Amino acid sequence: MQRAQIFLLRHGECEGGAILRGRTDVALTAQGRAQMRAALAQAQTLVQAQAKALAQTQVQTQVQVSAPGHETLAWGTAPHLYSSPLRRCADFAAELAADGWRPRELPGLRELDFGDWDGQSWEQLYLTQAEALDAYWQDPWAAAPPGGESMAAFEARVDAAFASVLAALRRASSAAGESPAGPETALLLTHGGVMRHLLARVLGVAPSAGFYHSLALPYAALVRLEVFWGHDEEREAACSYRLHWPGS
Repeated sequence: MQRAQIFLLRHGECEGGAILRGRTDVALTAQGRAQMRAALAQAQTLVQAQAKALAQTQVQTQVQVSAPGHETLAWGTAPHLYSSPLRRCADFAAELAADGWRPRELPGLRELDFGDWDGQSWEQLYLTQAEALDAYWQDPWAAAPPGGESMAAFEARVDAAFASVLAALRRASSAAGESPAGPETALLLTHGGVMRHLLARVLGVAPSAGFYHSLALPYAALVRLEVFWGHDEEREAACSYRLHWPGS
């Protein structure tokens, strides 16, 4: 059985305050960048622990700890880094590129486009669009926001992007075998809506509005997915998952 792992990392705090932030392209605040660095360090600590445990089991050389400012070196094998093209993710990916990472933008990882509602404050929207907003959050599959993206189109493009990540991880895993540095690893810099959809998919949950309006994912939320493939090369897309919340 082949395996890999994927870290989903939501962007940190952004400029613009309490707005409906879909396609609206705003930068991270200094606090937002610090939040993402802290989450990355958490993921890095876990990957180092995995590599150390595997090296001890296989009587291999322990993974080398990187110097500060070169986080990618501490991940053992070079991790796959994918980012939404929106600035609140892409700017952080560019920072990591300076540390030695090799980021790749995936347009399918961008947030849902809320159309006419995008970029407006929640207070302003509820003054003028309260009924429409409430109806949307109760069943976002029933109708798209005015001028915005349908949930079906959003989920289809996220699924396509995620499938490309899975395919790249499986190819790399097949080529590398069981590395003493641990499983092939990907880091996805993305958004709350994207993560909620992927979590629902991994857990096998039918379309549920609760995943979008009730599942709290704070800024720089970090989730780890283990991915497992069988040996059936004819069914490359078939895999199973194990979901780990932060700290697990």
